[in-house]
Amino acid sequence: MLLFSWICCVIVALLGEMVVLMDPMVMAVLYVWCQLNKDTIVTFWFGTQFKAMYLPWVLLGFNMIIAGGGMMELVGILVGHLYFFLMFKYPQDFGGASWLQTPQI
Repeated sequence: MLLFSWICCVIVALLGEMVVLMDPMVMAVLYVWCQLNKDTIVTFWFGTQFKAMYLPWVLLGFNMIIAGGGMMELVGILVGHLYFFLMFKYPQDFGGASWLQTPQI
């Protein structure tokens, strides 16, 4: 997962002239966790509680308000969604081939 996310982030970074890839990588991992644990209740600032499936979008909105950007987080969400779709949704829900597999090391 990390290798796939890193490759996707590097490709987007080269096209979008991004310098730091830490935020998109963290958001990609967070997005996949949130999709696998959709109904888990998470707590955000000041005790705000909501389902985990909304956490990446809350962080995106929060960073847009505080930092005025949000592009790094959006890239991470898109990379995480691409991984989640290719690893879980496409093979299970649509009956397609599994494009990503963990190596048998």
